[in-house]
Amino acid sequence: MASLKELFEHYKSKDKSIIIDSIALGASFVDEAGISIGLIENASALADTLSPISAALPFATVALHEGGNVLFKHKSLKAGSQDMRYRLIRNGASLALGTALNGIGAGVIALPCAVSLRLALNRFRSKMLTSYRVEQRIERVKALKQKEMLPIDEYQNNLLAENI
Repeated sequence: MASLKELFEHYKSKDKSIIIDSIALGASFVDEAGISIGLIENASALADTLSPISAALPFATVALHEGGNVLFKHKSLKAGSQDMRYRLIRNGASLALGTALNGIGAGVIALPCAVSLRLALNRFRSKMLTSYRVEQRIERVKALKQKEMLPIDEYQNNLLAENI
């Protein structure tokens, strides 16, 4: 069992995925805004090259970041795939909202709305994970309480029965 200091050091490091996603998403929005206000002409070769790259950049960075975490054993395959799915959905939803608002002429509020959607999705996921962790801890407490109530022989028999 890890000490409190070890646990604190482990969880002290910040989640870098938010920073990476924000940079990639910002680069994509800057490219789209540059095209929409005329800084980059739509007919130029530069716009033809940058448009697909900027659309794929947020998704590619998520795949590379989460794949690297799994490859270098920072996360399990299951946790990495769940985090990648969530981050891809979050990026896709915010890009879709920003693009839709920009398409109807509300480009001024596109970026704040996209960021707000990302924050709302993060908050929702955090609350869902918190409730899941609370449920898991309640189950552990119930198991410990049951262990204290049972004589040791009966507890070991229950453990053997569960493992069979």
